[in-house]
Amino acid sequence: MTAPDTAPAAAPAAPGGREPRLEIRGLTVDYGEGADAVHAVDRVDLTLHRSETLGLAGESGSGKSTLAHAVTRLLRPPGTITGGTVVYHRRAKDGGTA
Repeated sequence: MTAPDTAPAAAPAAPGGREPRLEIRGLTVDYGEGADAVHAVDRVDLTLHRSETLGLAGESGSGKSTLAHAVTRLLRPPGTITGGTVVYHRRAKDGGTA
């Protein structure tokens, strides 16, 4: 079992000047283990760019809160991040990327 990489990284310039601020790749969160595991979040990929707003919509129990808790590292047991990466990009105070 491996935890996702959550180290801040320099934001690469995207086409059209859109800079990513958050990138999620293959994020998987399980509750329980083995054959009894519930896959609450299954291989989520998401990129949030500078100046974008994101909303998550879905049925009750579809994994919205679990995703938010996993990305912010607030996930509590028995929830376990079982795969994927989360990369936060930051911006230096002088306006350049850090």
